[in-house]
Amino acid sequence: MNLLFCNKPVGIKSVFRKLRMTGASVLLMLALSPASLAVSTGNNLPDIGTAGLSALTLEKERVIGDLSMRQIRGSYPLVHDPVLQEHLETVGYRIVTATKNPIHPFKFFWVNETSINAFAFFGGHIGVHVGLYLYADTESQIASVVAHEIAHVNQRHLARRIESQMQNQPATIGAALGSIILAVIAPQAGIAALQTTLGVSQQMTINFTRKNEAEADRIGMQALVAAGYDPYAAADFFEKMAAQYRYVSTPPAFLLTHPIPESRVADAELRAQQFPRKAYPVSVDFEFAKARIEARYSGKTAKIMEVEFERRIKKKETSFEDSAIYGLALAQFDAGNAKKARATIKPLLTKYPRNLFVIDAITDIDMSTGNQQAAEARLADIYGYMPNNQVITLNYANILIQQNKTNEAVDILNRFRVKNPENMVALNLLSDAYQKQGNTAMHYSAMADRLALMLQYDQAITMLERALRATPDDNNIEIVKLEAKVRQFRNELARLKAM
Repeated sequence: MNLLFCNKPVGIKSVFRKLRMTGASVLLMLALSPASLAVSTGNNLPDIGTAGLSALTLEKERVIGDLSMRQIRGSYPLVHDPVLQEHLETVGYRIVTATKNPIHPFKFFWVNETSINAFAFFGGHIGVHVGLYLYADTESQIASVVAHEIAHVNQRHLARRIESQMQNQPATIGAALGSIILAVIAPQAGIAALQTTLGVSQQMTINFTRKNEAEADRIGMQALVAAGYDPYAAADFFEKMAAQYRYVSTPPAFLLTHPIPESRVADAELRAQQFPRKAYPVSVDFEFAKARIEARYSGKTAKIMEVEFERRIKKKETSFEDSAIYGLALAQFDAGNAKKARATIKPLLTKYPRNLFVIDAITDIDMSTGNQQAAEARLADIYGYMPNNQVITLNYANILIQQNKTNEAVDILNRFRVKNPENMVALNLLSDAYQKQGNTAMHYSAMADRLALMLQYDQAITMLERALRATPDDNNIEIVKLEAKVRQFRNELARLKAM
């Protein structure tokens, strides 16, 4: 479904100022150390996931994580693409399930930046830049990065770092946390700020970080293997990264927050060597995800990508031709040639009739070429046994809205939101459905929910006040609900201003 929307990015200083004012976003800086560390391949790892409680309880961490995520939604250029989101969550939750005693209900999201980066912060939030997929060769390589970030969260490295800093330099803790925020948003500036802020305690912080990174490497490797991914992927990815950027004066953001010295590559290889080398099947979804990102989020025009995918197919410059065919179909569709895109993707629909990437693409093509009924019938059939899948549900609701079947769409979306209350695409569709129904009050209410998810409570309250004015006086139940939501948002706003 081509319902992507990205928030307009704002200046780094503006984001930093907002984050510090709300006290809501202390993001986890994951600076991989250049120091050599002894390699541990055993399973006797310390259970320190509950450490750091004196500085930050799990409950407080989740509250801060939620507020941070709301701020990021309103400030970062995020990608709200259901099919990519489903893929990322599948990879992420596969690793989370393989970990021992995850401490948070993890949440994964995409950042629309072509830089190579990924980061984690309070409450189990993991952000992945689209650029990471442009660089990776396999799903296992992506999984190795995600597993590392999950390990940082489960081991509570940020809480432990805060606790250590409070014990050693309590007077500078506020500035240090601000520097950590900045290090995630702008790595070069953040690292420089940390060096200035920490002063004489700089070596202590570096040593503390080294210990955390080694620990995350060990635990991340265990989760990677337990989840069924290639243990050699981490070393392969690090080695490729180190070799490509060894002589570059300005390395990518990933290397500023995740330095990869030769010792780190060697350590990853030694850990992997306890497992036999074997062949892993090609992940079709990873290949399609990478092609989708190239076609739509690489910063290149659809015409350029159309030529690029055609060249790869013609010269057989791809290890998985189906992904190039899929990317070509997307590029053709985005360039305005839906009929050509249909012919291109037809073989994939036959080969992968239930693949979500292919279903999403053919749905867009059907809607653009006047085949809405065929698309609706296909999605209705799949929805019958996948009612909670975001790709199927959101595409299905979108088609129903376009065909003026708004009552059905509203029912489907409201059921979906019970388990997915933070899905921005669902809220956009719900708002559109209510507007098409002529239900102005609920249209404004859905808009208010979306604004609240971006920490914009003032605007959300304004929307709810409009909703109240549009609600008939005899609809007491809806009035009570709206008034309760106004009070809730006002309380949240007051709490933020008090921080």
